[in-house]
Amino acid sequence: MYRDGLKRTGRLFKMKIRLQFQVAALFSAMMLTRVMAEAPELSLPLNCTIGESCFVQNLVDLDTGPAKQDPFCGSATYDGHKGTDIRVRDIAEMRIGVPVLAMADGRVTGIRNSAPEKLVETKADRRAVAGKECGNGLAIDHGGGWVTQLCHLAHGSVRVKRGDRVKRGQPVGRIGLSGFTAFPHVHVSVRKDGDVVDPMTGQKPGNACKPSGKGLWSKSAGQQLRNATAALLQTGFAGGPVTSSEVMKNKIRRPAENGPLVFFAVFINLQPGDRIELQVSSPEGVFAQSKTDPLVKPKATYSAYAGRKSGIPAGVTVTGTARLFRAGRVIVEKTGVEFSF
Repeated sequence: MYRDGLKRTGRLFKMKIRLQFQVAALFSAMMLTRVMAEAPELSLPLNCTIGESCFVQNLVDLDTGPAKQDPFCGSATYDGHKGTDIRVRDIAEMRIGVPVLAMADGRVTGIRNSAPEKLVETKADRRAVAGKECGNGLAIDHGGGWVTQLCHLAHGSVRVKRGDRVKRGQPVGRIGLSGFTAFPHVHVSVRKDGDVVDPMTGQKPGNACKPSGKGLWSKSAGQQLRNATAALLQTGFAGGPVTSSEVMKNKIRRPAENGPLVFFAVFINLQPGDRIELQVSSPEGVFAQSKTDPLVKPKATYSAYAGRKSGIPAGVTVTGTARLFRAGRVIVEKTGVEFSF
Protein backbone atom coordinates (compact mmCIF):
# COMPACT_ATOMS: atom_id res chain seq x y z
CA MET A 1 0.00 0.00 0.00
CA TYR A 2 2.73 2.40 0.98
CA ARG A 3 4.81 1.79 -2.20
CA ASP A 4 1.70 2.02 -4.41
CA GLY A 5 0.79 5.32 -2.76
CA LEU A 6 4.23 6.73 -3.52
CA LYS A 7 3.84 5.79 -7.20
CA ARG A 8 0.45 7.50 -7.37
CA THR A 9 1.87 10.58 -5.66
CA GLY A 10 4.78 10.68 -8.15
CA ARG A 11 2.42 10.40 -11.09
CA LEU A 12 0.23 13.16 -9.72
CA PHE A 13 3.28 15.39 -9.18
CA LYS A 14 4.47 14.84 -12.78
CA MET A 15 0.96 15.55 -14.09
CA LYS A 16 0.87 18.77 -12.06
CA ILE A 17 4.24 19.90 -13.46
CA ARG A 18 3.14 19.15 -17.04
CA LEU A 19 -0.10 21.04 -16.48
CA GLN A 20 1.83 24.04 -15.13
CA PHE A 21 4.05 24.07 -18.22
CA GLN A 22 1.01 23.75 -20.51
CA VAL A 23 -0.75 26.63 -18.74
CA ALA A 24 2.41 28.77 -18.97
CA ALA A 25 2.79 28.00 -22.67
CA LEU A 26 -0.89 28.78 -23.28
CA PHE A 27 -0.56 32.06 -21.37
CA SER A 28 2.51 33.05 -23.39
CA ALA A 29 0.74 32.23 -26.66
CA MET A 30 -2.31 34.23 -25.54
CA MET A 31 -0.12 37.21 -24.64
CA LEU A 32 1.71 37.04 -27.97
CA THR A 33 -1.62 36.82 -29.81
CA ARG A 34 -2.89 39.81 -27.86
CA VAL A 35 0.24 41.85 -28.64
CA MET A 36 0.06 40.93 -32.34
CA ALA A 37 -3.64 41.81 -32.39
CA GLU A 38 -2.80 45.28 -31.07
CA ALA A 39 -0.01 45.79 -33.61
CA PRO A 40 -0.68 47.91 -36.70
CA GLU A 41 -0.94 46.09 -40.03
CA LEU A 42 1.69 47.68 -42.26
CA SER A 43 1.48 48.32 -45.98
CA LEU A 44 4.53 49.06 -48.15
CA PRO A 45 6.00 52.57 -47.79
CA LEU A 46 6.27 52.88 -51.60
CA ASN A 47 3.70 52.36 -54.33
CA CYS A 48 5.77 49.74 -56.12
CA THR A 49 6.22 46.05 -56.86
CA ILE A 50 9.08 44.40 -54.96
CA GLY A 51 11.60 42.92 -57.39
CA GLU A 52 10.37 44.96 -60.34
CA SER A 53 10.14 48.67 -59.56
CA CYS A 54 11.61 48.62 -56.03
CA PHE A 55 13.94 46.26 -54.20
CA VAL A 56 14.73 45.09 -50.66
CA GLN A 57 18.39 45.83 -49.94
CA ASN A 58 18.61 45.18 -46.18
CA LEU A 59 16.39 43.58 -43.55
CA VAL A 60 16.58 43.67 -39.73
CA ASP A 61 19.62 41.96 -38.19
CA LEU A 62 18.18 39.47 -35.68
CA ASP A 63 21.60 38.47 -34.33
CA THR A 64 22.56 40.65 -31.36
CA GLY A 65 26.21 39.56 -31.47
CA PRO A 66 28.95 40.25 -34.02
CA ALA A 67 27.36 37.94 -36.61
CA LYS A 68 24.40 38.87 -38.81
CA GLN A 69 21.18 37.07 -39.70
CA ASP A 70 18.12 38.33 -41.56
CA PRO A 71 14.56 37.13 -40.84
CA PHE A 72 14.88 34.47 -43.59
CA CYS A 73 17.97 33.02 -41.86
CA GLY A 74 20.09 34.57 -44.63
CA SER A 75 22.54 37.45 -44.97
CA ALA A 76 20.42 40.26 -46.47
CA THR A 77 21.37 42.63 -43.65
CA TYR A 78 24.41 44.02 -41.85
CA ASP A 79 25.56 43.93 -38.25
CA GLY A 80 23.22 45.91 -36.02
CA HIS A 81 20.78 46.99 -38.76
CA LYS A 82 17.48 47.93 -37.12
CA GLY A 83 15.14 48.38 -40.07
CA THR A 84 14.05 47.40 -43.56
CA ASP A 85 15.61 49.22 -46.53
CA ILE A 86 13.49 49.43 -49.70
CA ARG A 87 15.34 51.04 -52.60
CA VAL A 88 14.87 52.17 -56.18
CA ARG A 89 17.32 51.24 -58.96
CA ASP A 90 19.41 54.38 -59.18
CA ILE A 91 19.64 58.11 -58.58
CA ALA A 92 17.98 58.89 -61.91
CA GLU A 93 14.81 57.11 -60.79
CA MET A 94 14.96 58.85 -57.42
CA ARG A 95 15.12 62.27 -59.10
CA ILE A 96 11.88 61.60 -60.96
CA GLY A 97 10.25 61.78 -57.53
CA VAL A 98 9.30 58.67 -55.55
CA PRO A 99 6.59 59.32 -52.92
CA VAL A 100 7.03 57.76 -49.47
CA LEU A 101 3.76 56.63 -47.89
CA ALA A 102 2.49 56.22 -44.34
CA MET A 103 2.28 52.47 -43.64
CA ALA A 104 -0.68 52.67 -41.24
CA ASP A 105 -2.99 55.25 -39.66
CA GLY A 106 -1.45 57.29 -36.89
CA ARG A 107 -0.26 60.62 -35.53
CA VAL A 108 3.02 62.31 -36.49
CA THR A 109 5.19 62.74 -33.39
CA GLY A 110 8.34 64.19 -34.93
CA ILE A 111 9.91 65.25 -38.22
CA ARG A 112 13.21 66.45 -39.71
CA ASN A 113 13.11 68.24 -43.06
CA SER A 114 16.27 70.33 -43.40
CA ALA A 115 19.12 67.77 -43.56
CA PRO A 116 21.33 68.04 -46.68
CA GLU A 117 21.49 65.24 -49.24
CA LYS A 118 24.79 63.51 -49.96
CA LEU A 119 25.87 59.91 -50.50
CA VAL A 120 27.93 58.55 -47.63
CA GLU A 121 31.10 57.22 -49.30
CA THR A 122 33.94 58.10 -46.93
CA LYS A 123 34.67 58.10 -43.20
CA ALA A 124 34.37 61.90 -43.27
CA ASP A 125 30.89 61.60 -44.81
CA ARG A 126 29.89 59.22 -42.03
CA ARG A 127 31.20 61.55 -39.32
CA ALA A 128 29.21 64.39 -40.88
CA VAL A 129 25.89 62.59 -40.26
CA ALA A 130 26.70 61.24 -36.79
CA GLY A 131 23.67 61.64 -34.56
CA LYS A 132 21.45 62.33 -37.56
CA GLU A 133 21.78 59.04 -39.42
CA CYS A 134 18.07 59.02 -40.26
CA GLY A 135 18.43 62.26 -42.20
CA ASN A 136 15.09 63.76 -43.15
CA GLY A 137 12.13 61.72 -42.01
CA LEU A 138 9.30 61.34 -39.55
CA ALA A 139 7.96 59.18 -36.74
CA ILE A 140 4.32 58.06 -36.60
CA ASP A 141 2.59 56.85 -33.42
CA HIS A 142 0.03 54.11 -34.18
CA GLY A 143 -1.16 53.65 -30.59
CA GLY A 144 -0.51 50.86 -28.11
CA GLY A 145 3.19 51.74 -27.94
CA TRP A 146 3.74 51.07 -31.67
CA VAL A 147 5.79 53.61 -33.65
CA THR A 148 7.13 53.53 -37.21
CA GLN A 149 9.94 55.73 -38.50
CA LEU A 150 10.72 56.62 -42.14
CA CYS A 151 14.23 57.84 -42.97
CA HIS A 152 16.46 59.26 -45.77
CA LEU A 153 13.80 61.46 -47.34
CA ALA A 154 14.62 64.28 -49.76
CA HIS A 155 15.49 67.71 -48.41
CA GLY A 156 12.30 69.74 -47.87
CA SER A 157 10.02 66.93 -49.05
CA VAL A 158 8.31 66.08 -45.72
CA ARG A 159 4.77 67.36 -46.20
CA VAL A 160 3.33 66.80 -42.71
CA LYS A 161 4.01 68.41 -39.34
CA ARG A 162 4.11 67.22 -35.77
CA GLY A 163 0.63 66.45 -34.45
CA ASP A 164 -0.91 65.74 -37.87
CA ARG A 165 -3.09 62.67 -38.29
CA VAL A 166 -2.13 60.52 -41.29
CA LYS A 167 -3.88 57.67 -43.06
CA ARG A 168 -2.42 54.47 -44.50
CA GLY A 169 -1.08 55.13 -48.00
CA GLN A 170 -0.93 58.90 -47.54
CA PRO A 171 2.16 60.51 -49.19
CA VAL A 172 4.34 62.05 -46.46
CA GLY A 173 7.57 62.79 -48.39
CA ARG A 174 9.91 61.57 -51.14
CA ILE A 175 12.90 59.23 -51.28
CA GLY A 176 16.18 61.14 -51.05
CA LEU A 177 19.82 60.81 -50.03
CA SER A 178 19.83 62.40 -46.57
CA GLY A 179 21.49 60.91 -43.51
CA PHE A 180 23.56 57.72 -43.52
CA THR A 181 22.73 56.37 -46.97
CA ALA A 182 24.83 54.98 -49.81
CA PHE A 183 21.96 54.41 -52.26
CA PRO A 184 18.46 55.89 -52.79
CA HIS A 185 16.01 54.18 -50.44
CA VAL A 186 13.59 54.55 -47.56
CA HIS A 187 14.61 53.00 -44.25
CA VAL A 188 11.66 51.69 -42.23
CA SER A 189 11.99 50.94 -38.53
CA VAL A 190 9.30 49.62 -36.17
CA ARG A 191 9.33 49.92 -32.38
CA LYS A 192 7.08 48.68 -29.58
CA ASP A 193 7.45 50.64 -26.33
CA GLY A 194 10.83 51.85 -27.61
CA ASP A 195 12.20 48.41 -28.53
CA VAL A 196 13.04 47.47 -32.12
CA VAL A 197 10.69 44.89 -33.69
CA ASP A 198 11.33 43.09 -36.95
CA PRO A 199 8.18 43.56 -39.06
CA MET A 200 8.79 40.30 -40.97
CA THR A 201 8.57 38.08 -37.88
CA GLY A 202 7.02 40.35 -35.23
CA GLN A 203 10.00 39.49 -32.99
CA LYS A 204 12.68 41.56 -31.29
CA PRO A 205 16.33 41.08 -32.30
CA GLY A 206 17.81 38.19 -30.35
CA ASN A 207 15.04 35.79 -31.33
CA ALA A 208 15.50 33.06 -33.92
CA CYS A 209 14.79 33.75 -37.57
CA LYS A 210 11.40 32.51 -38.73
CA PRO A 211 11.05 32.39 -42.53
CA SER A 212 7.30 31.73 -42.27
CA GLY A 213 6.64 33.56 -39.01
CA LYS A 214 3.67 35.88 -38.47
CA GLY A 215 4.78 39.46 -38.95
CA LEU A 216 3.29 42.94 -39.07
CA TRP A 217 3.08 43.37 -42.84
CA SER A 218 -0.25 43.17 -44.62
CA LYS A 219 -0.88 39.97 -46.59
CA SER A 220 0.01 41.53 -49.95
CA ALA A 221 3.11 43.31 -48.62
CA GLY A 222 4.28 40.18 -46.78
CA GLN A 223 3.94 38.03 -49.88
CA GLN A 224 6.12 40.42 -51.87
CA LEU A 225 8.75 40.75 -49.16
CA ARG A 226 9.00 36.99 -48.58
CA ASN A 227 10.08 36.57 -52.21
CA ALA A 228 12.80 39.22 -51.94
CA THR A 229 15.78 36.86 -51.75
CA ALA A 230 17.86 38.31 -54.61
CA ALA A 231 17.29 40.76 -57.43
CA LEU A 232 18.73 42.06 -60.67
CA LEU A 233 18.89 45.84 -60.34
CA GLN A 234 20.19 46.92 -63.72
CA THR A 235 21.50 45.72 -67.06
CA GLY A 236 22.90 47.63 -70.00
CA PHE A 237 25.79 48.26 -72.37
CA ALA A 238 28.85 50.42 -71.70
CA GLY A 239 32.15 51.36 -73.30
CA GLY A 240 34.12 49.35 -70.73
CA PRO A 241 33.80 47.56 -67.37
CA VAL A 242 31.60 49.35 -64.84
CA THR A 243 31.10 49.22 -61.08
CA SER A 244 27.77 49.05 -59.26
CA SER A 245 28.46 52.54 -57.87
CA GLU A 246 28.89 53.98 -61.38
CA VAL A 247 25.64 52.34 -62.48
CA MET A 248 23.79 53.68 -59.42
CA LYS A 249 25.11 57.21 -60.13
CA ASN A 250 24.34 56.86 -63.86
CA LYS A 251 28.01 57.51 -64.71
CA ILE A 252 28.32 54.89 -67.46
CA ARG A 253 30.63 55.47 -70.41
CA ARG A 254 28.65 55.14 -73.61
CA PRO A 255 30.12 52.74 -76.19
CA ALA A 256 31.78 54.15 -79.29
CA GLU A 257 31.32 52.63 -82.73
CA ASN A 258 33.82 49.76 -83.22
CA GLY A 259 35.22 50.48 -79.75
CA PRO A 260 35.02 48.34 -76.59
CA LEU A 261 31.52 47.03 -75.89
CA VAL A 262 30.54 45.58 -72.50
CA PHE A 263 27.25 44.10 -71.31
CA PHE A 264 26.84 44.54 -67.54
CA ALA A 265 24.45 43.35 -64.83
CA VAL A 266 24.15 44.52 -61.21
CA PHE A 267 22.66 42.12 -58.63
CA ILE A 268 21.87 42.51 -54.92
CA ASN A 269 21.75 40.08 -51.99
CA LEU A 270 23.72 37.19 -53.44
CA GLN A 271 24.51 34.13 -51.31
CA PRO A 272 27.50 31.78 -51.16
CA GLY A 273 27.29 29.34 -54.06
CA ASP A 274 25.43 31.74 -56.38
CA ARG A 275 26.73 31.89 -59.94
CA ILE A 276 26.15 34.39 -62.78
CA GLU A 277 26.17 33.84 -66.53
CA LEU A 278 26.12 36.67 -69.08
CA GLN A 279 25.93 36.29 -72.85
CA VAL A 280 25.84 38.73 -75.74
CA SER A 281 24.55 37.49 -79.10
CA SER A 282 25.00 39.10 -82.53
CA PRO A 283 23.65 38.10 -85.95
CA GLU A 284 26.84 36.07 -86.39
CA GLY A 285 26.43 34.13 -83.12
CA VAL A 286 27.90 34.60 -79.63
CA PHE A 287 29.60 38.00 -79.42
CA ALA A 288 30.80 37.65 -75.79
CA GLN A 289 30.05 35.63 -72.67
CA SER A 290 31.20 35.17 -69.09
CA LYS A 291 30.53 32.68 -66.27
CA THR A 292 31.50 33.45 -62.69
CA ASP A 293 32.75 30.88 -60.22
CA PRO A 294 30.36 30.12 -57.33
CA LEU A 295 30.57 32.89 -54.74
CA VAL A 296 32.46 32.10 -51.57
CA LYS A 297 30.90 34.89 -49.50
CA PRO A 298 27.55 36.73 -49.55
CA LYS A 299 27.47 39.93 -51.60
CA ALA A 300 25.14 42.84 -50.84
CA THR A 301 25.83 44.27 -54.30
CA TYR A 302 27.65 42.56 -57.16
CA SER A 303 28.38 43.66 -60.74
CA ALA A 304 29.35 41.33 -63.58
CA TYR A 305 30.14 42.03 -67.21
CA ALA A 306 30.98 40.38 -70.53
CA GLY A 307 32.38 42.10 -73.63
CA ARG A 308 35.06 42.59 -76.25
CA LYS A 309 37.60 45.28 -77.05
CA SER A 310 36.38 45.43 -80.63
CA GLY A 311 32.77 46.50 -80.71
CA ILE A 312 30.13 46.56 -83.42
CA PRO A 313 29.64 48.80 -86.48
CA ALA A 314 26.54 50.92 -87.05
CA GLY A 315 23.46 48.97 -88.04
CA VAL A 316 24.34 45.80 -86.10
CA THR A 317 22.18 44.87 -83.09
CA VAL A 318 23.46 42.78 -80.20
CA THR A 319 21.31 41.21 -77.49
CA GLY A 320 22.31 40.60 -73.86
CA THR A 321 21.09 37.92 -71.44
CA ALA A 322 21.82 37.73 -67.69
CA ARG A 323 21.08 34.75 -65.46
CA LEU A 324 21.58 34.15 -61.74
CA PHE A 325 21.90 30.51 -60.65
CA ARG A 326 21.24 29.32 -57.10
CA ALA A 327 21.43 25.66 -56.09
CA GLY A 328 21.74 24.68 -59.73
CA ARG A 329 18.67 26.50 -61.04
CA VAL A 330 17.96 29.92 -62.55
CA ILE A 331 16.25 32.19 -59.99
CA VAL A 332 16.66 35.53 -61.82
CA GLU A 333 16.79 36.04 -65.57
CA LYS A 334 16.81 39.02 -67.92
CA THR A 335 16.72 38.48 -71.68
CA GLY A 336 16.34 40.61 -74.78
CA VAL A 337 18.50 43.58 -73.71
CA GLU A 338 19.34 45.16 -77.08
CA PHE A 339 21.93 47.69 -78.24
CA SER A 340 22.89 49.18 -81.59
CA PHE A 341 24.37 52.40 -82.98
